[in-house]
Amino acid sequence: IQQGIQQGMLQDARDMVLDALETKFGRPSERFKDQVSQIHDRLRLKEILRMVLKAQDIEDLEKALGN
Repeated sequence: IQQGIQQGMLQDARDMVLDALETKFGRPSERFKDQVSQIHDRLRLKEILRMVLKAQDIEDLEKALGN
C-alpha cells in the first residue's frame, strides 16, 4: 500500500511540473516529457517546478536544467 501511495505522489509531482511548464510556456516537448517521466525523486521534481516558475523563458529553463 505504501509503495502505491509513493508512486501516486511521484506521478502527481511529475504532472505538476508538466502542468506548470505548459501553463507558462505552452505545450512541453516530448523530450522534456520523457525526461520528467524518468525522474524518480520527488525532491528533484520539486526543484524543477521551482525552476519552471522562476524561468523567464524556455531557454532559461533549459540552461538551469543543463540541457
